Amino acid sequence: MALFVLDTGILLGYARGAPFAQFVASKFAPTQPPNLACVSVVSIGEIRCFPIRRAWSQKKRENLDALLRQIPSVDINREAIIRRYAEIATYCEGSNPSKPLPKGMSAHTMGDNDLWIAATTSVVHGTLITTDNDFSILDGVFLSVIRVDPRMQ
Repeated sequence: MALFVLDTGILLGYARGAPFAQFVASKFAPTQPPNLACVSVVSIGEIRCFPIRRAWSQKKRENLDALLRQIPSVDINREAIIRRYAEIATYCEGSNPSKPLPKGMSAHTMGDNDLWIAATTSVVHGTLITTDNDFSILDGVFLSVIRVDPRMQ
């Protein structure tokens, strides 16, 4: 059994029926038992913007709603996630004295939403499946990351 945290880009791929999402489903089977999939509430907030920005049809909105009903969410209002957020943010800045950046690596700017998603993944001991390169600095340090190219056909 594996626990996967699906990043916003992966959710969007599933909602759109994108080829890269089909690849994720067949290669990793994150939603198929015995595996478990979940999402951070931050990703839910992010993905809820797409139908508004892009004026999605009612059918596409219903498909998104159905997808989100199938995948449990993890609230970030948990002390362990809040503390991990601080650890990861200071690590990325290069200012975490207990976990310095490796020699030769410079500080990395990461958006707050990505920091919350990373902290959530780390605390639940999941593997993050993402289309985003920003998480690579954290792979093997705070969490495991699988990056999928969204341009895959």
